[in-house]
Amino acid sequence: MKNNNFLKNLKDFKITNKLRFWLIPPIVILVVAFIVILSISVVNGSAADGFNIGIDFEGGTLLSVTLGEEAHSTNANYDKHVSQITKAIESHGVTVSYVQTSSGSTTATDALQFRYTNSSENADVIFDTNEKIVASVRALYPDLGESDIAYDTIGKTAANDLLEKAAIALVVTLVLILIYIIIRFEPVSGIVAVLLTIHDAIIMFCLTVMFRIQINSSYVAAAITIIAYSINNTIVIFDRCRETIKPIKNAKSINYIEIGDEAVKSTMTRSIYTTFTTLVTVAMLAIFGSVTMREFVVPIIIGLFVGFYSSVFLATPIWAKLSYAMDGLRLKRLARKAAEEGNKEVVIYDKKPSKEEKGDNAEGTQAEKKAKKKPQQNVWVNPKKKNTQFKKKK
Repeated sequence: MKNNNFLKNLKDFKITNKLRFWLIPPIVILVVAFIVILSISVVNGSAADGFNIGIDFEGGTLLSVTLGEEAHSTNANYDKHVSQITKAIESHGVTVSYVQTSSGSTTATDALQFRYTNSSENADVIFDTNEKIVASVRALYPDLGESDIAYDTIGKTAANDLLEKAAIALVVTLVLILIYIIIRFEPVSGIVAVLLTIHDAIIMFCLTVMFRIQINSSYVAAAITIIAYSINNTIVIFDRCRETIKPIKNAKSINYIEIGDEAVKSTMTRSIYTTFTTLVTVAMLAIFGSVTMREFVVPIIIGLFVGFYSSVFLATPIWAKLSYAMDGLRLKRLARKAAEEGNKEVVIYDKKPSKEEKGDNAEGTQAEKKAKKKPQQNVWVNPKKKNTQFKKKK
């Protein structure tokens, strides 16, 4: 019963006319992420470390040494392990740029990961160097098993090629979404949908950086998944808006704020339930899945929250703002066109016309009072002249 009351109160909450308020959380996240990236980049002397870019896109080698509980910074032997392994790696002419702890399926499989640049672009030279590094580290930990010391490496050329393909995949996804939305709905909805998609990608990236989740090919796959998922919620809301506007699209004025609130209200329960059920499923994969699976799933969990926020709290406010702006431009264009054609019935005022300009009579006063009840329309009708509109310039 309490749950139903909560959903009812949430649905009755006005959303569409509070755009400035809903923009505060994304702005705060952007600022915090910028500070985190700048701080880590300055301390480590590498922008790649600030963004926590994986070797998939940066190139280099990632060496993992499984040490269990001692791989965590809270352990007394942590600094000792980091120091001696770093010295063993750098003794072969490479530089360690980043050290982090990787959580395994159990505490016993937690590992220290050391990222360093490749000593050459030649694959054979890279292989020989990495094998020597593994031998040096194994000499420090002779009791570790064969799979407890392992490395992954990728060349700079391959990394750049992968990064380029990832960028193309994201751009193509955005373009196809824009084309579909414009065909399915109208330009304003298409523009808003793409803006929200870009918002989701940026905020998801910022939160990923803040939580120090590695940006690699798994992250790109997760980002594309979230883009497709979050746009679905937005489309459902815009579909409700379209159904409401369709019977009144030729009206002189449309209250987009009320239409937006009604659309969010009618889809709120669906949005909450679908996001929650998806979140539960994905969370199970994060808890019981492998390390590789977790790299893909954790960004999706972040993206689910970001996508829900944008589709519910940003979609209709931005849509209403742009719709009012487009209507204003359309009315102004029609009025000027009519004036150029010699139709003196159309007048444009720089401010709301006075009673003397509009004609002070009982009928006119009633029409004005009705118009004043909807100040967001910014349109006044002169009852003495048919097809005469007074447009307020901002």
